[in-house]
Amino acid sequence: KQVGFQSNLALFYQQTNKFAEAEAIYLKLEKLLGSGNPFYAGVLNNLALLYIQMNQLDKVEVNLKKSAEVYKTKFGDQNPNYAKVLNDLGNFYRTQGRFDEAEQMLTQAFAIRGNALDANHPDYVKSQEDLGILYWKKGDAAKAMSNLQVAMDKSIDFINRYFPPMSE
Repeated sequence: KQVGFQSNLALFYQQTNKFAEAEAIYLKLEKLLGSGNPFYAGVLNNLALLYIQMNQLDKVEVNLKKSAEVYKTKFGDQNPNYAKVLNDLGNFYRTQGRFDEAEQMLTQAFAIRGNALDANHPDYVKSQEDLGILYWKKGDAAKAMSNLQVAMDKSIDFINRYFPPMSE
């Protein structure tokens, strides 16, 4: 319970640009939880995303890889949490211009989410959108368009289905 509260507080600080406060909480939780705790992986993932915001890019990859390894060890390589970290790692690689590594991570995350989640699940659609963005950055317009079109259609369908007043 305390871990959840602290993690939510760190996320709040992160979203309100109080990065030092968020980092202090994540680092405290990292030490408190230890690598055997599944919440540890989530803390590492959040910490990596915070480091992106803080432009401390040298700390991102190591935290994402550690997070992925914990999720994979604890829950297997078909777990949606594992896929989320792979997706985050793929997006990080994309922003660094490491397109081959990005494609490998994003494709793997998309496949896992495709097996574990419904084809209309927002995380699955996010993976498809992220692949579309990668292909656009790589200059592959056909693959970009097909992925982005499907993601956009599913997103609009989601809005129309669950938030009808927002569809206009």
